[in-house]
Amino acid sequence: MRHAVFPFALCLTACGSASAPAPAPQRIALTNLWAQPMTAAADSAAIYMTVTATCPGDDVLEGVSAAAPLKASLHDSAAVDGALQMKPVASIPVACGKPVTLKPMGQHIMLTGIGQRLGIGTKLPLTLRFRTAGEVPATAEITSMAVLEDVNPMHKHMDHSGGAMKGMGNSH
Repeated sequence: MRHAVFPFALCLTACGSASAPAPAPQRIALTNLWAQPMTAAADSAAIYMTVTATCPGDDVLEGVSAAAPLKASLHDSAAVDGALQMKPVASIPVACGKPVTLKPMGQHIMLTGIGQRLGIGTKLPLTLRFRTAGEVPATAEITSMAVLEDVNPMHKHMDHSGGAMKGMGNSH
């Protein structure tokens, strides 16, 4: 009888309880996702959202990717001497409980290589890479066809064709 009880006890220890383990808490919340074309040709887009890291702990958005042939990257825009300057950034810190808003004329995700004209309702799937939370899938939808150059005349100083941008070499 002792031999029959031992294997049962061993199985309870090795197999764990009958209930599934609790899922890990979601460390990143993405809200208010939307996108708009960057140029009148509507073949590139800027993606905006609010990113919040749940506590405890801060996180860092270290990168973003999209399915080939699309290219996604983190950017920051600012008006300098009357002209809009956009530059790629390596990462965006996200402090615990303090929302970071990716928005027009500020930090955003740049999506290029689309190869077709975008329209209202076009869905743009992405994967955001966080230092702690890992990969977080997201989908932004084109909700405005007001291109940034129409909304902000300073944007007309920028080249989004994939060529060199003033002072930025060939990286985009």
